[in-house]
Amino acid sequence: MKPTKALLFSCLAIAGSVAAADLAQAQLVLNGAGSSAGRQYAALLPTDLALCDNTATPVVYQSHENPPNRTEWQCNLSGGTRVYRYSASASADGYTKLPSGATATAAYLNISACPAPTAATVNGRAVLRAICGSVATPAASVNLVVHYGASDVKPTSFNATANGASISPPVAGHLTANPIVAVPFSIVVGGNVRAGNGTTNLLNLTQLEVRQILSGDVEAGGGDWTTLGHNTATGNKAITVCQRTVVSGTLAALLQTVMQTPGWFGGINPVASATNIFNASSSNVKSCVENNPNSIGYIDSDTVPALLNSAYQVALDGFLPSNPALPTGIDRTRDLRCGKYAYWTDWVIVTRNGGIEGSPVNAAAGSNALLTTLQNRAIAVNPLPDFWGRMDDMFVFKSEDKGPHNWFTPNGAGANAATVCSNAGSIQ
Repeated sequence: MKPTKALLFSCLAIAGSVAAADLAQAQLVLNGAGSSAGRQYAALLPTDLALCDNTATPVVYQSHENPPNRTEWQCNLSGGTRVYRYSASASADGYTKLPSGATATAAYLNISACPAPTAATVNGRAVLRAICGSVATPAASVNLVVHYGASDVKPTSFNATANGASISPPVAGHLTANPIVAVPFSIVVGGNVRAGNGTTNLLNLTQLEVRQILSGDVEAGGGDWTTLGHNTATGNKAITVCQRTVVSGTLAALLQTVMQTPGWFGGINPVASATNIFNASSSNVKSCVENNPNSIGYIDSDTVPALLNSAYQVALDGFLPSNPALPTGIDRTRDLRCGKYAYWTDWVIVTRNGGIEGSPVNAAAGSNALLTTLQNRAIAVNPLPDFWGRMDDMFVFKSEDKGPHNWFTPNGAGANAATVCSNAGSIQ
């Protein structure tokens, strides 16, 4: 059956039973950690008035990356102050940072080392913002207890070996992975990669081509971009692959949706080299593709507009997760919403089944209710409508990260799936 907000409410009965008066605490704090693909989605959620009201101008601290890996919001709600922090690292941390019977910490911004906030606009909201640190001098951090996790995949999808490391599904019996929104990932290439003519940008790669490249089959056979009928803008045709490490949800999603298909039993090339580069975060992959002009990599689709050095997105089997040629908003995610684009999963918020107000976290009274509000607004709002798929806007859903897809009629929007999806196929 289709995942719904009602399902989330039932999963969070403990949190929802907290009296509304608890939300009037002088200060409530929520520290989230995990998914680096979700760093922008999580960072923009507090622009919603249900999380930060208009009684005072919110203050926002962000690390220097674009999108930022670490964010802290300070604002007012229900007569008290609210602090929302997010620390992006890797999706596996969304589970392992919530150990059974104990707490764990993540690195958050040390705002005392940040410059004074100045007037800015974030997602259409007037704020006071400080950009902390730089490429040369990263922002200072402080370790704080994690209250909730975020992941691009469910725990069973973590099963890989690469770059000398292995991962198995993390312990999660004490946790619930609450589906929030469909997160699509993009296949991106460096600024020198071209179509076969050597002049125009490469528009499309098939899933088979992606498997051959990322597994190392093409390179192991002495091949390069021209082996697949493609080209580069320079005499150097060699392929550089920008990979993620085994704790990555972006990689886990790739393995589930693209690499592991019937008749194909290989994963990615597990051996690091100068042309098979492993990256700890989505930000690192962004830099890898930007700085290696003959490269290919995989990254959350909402980072594509921030790519530098002429790096760009290519379609997968003729479909795009977000098509900039279409009108802004959910129209751009047509191929995703129709289940035509393969490389996507549900972004999940991971919570402790026993809540966070008792042992071992011992968060302030009202924290459970605030976390419920955060999740419900994350489902309803979608601050990245050009890229991510709100559940009620999707025509398909899947119970497992690898699929298969199931179809349903969207609630409220009134769009006809047959009409919308008959036009899917961005560049075929």
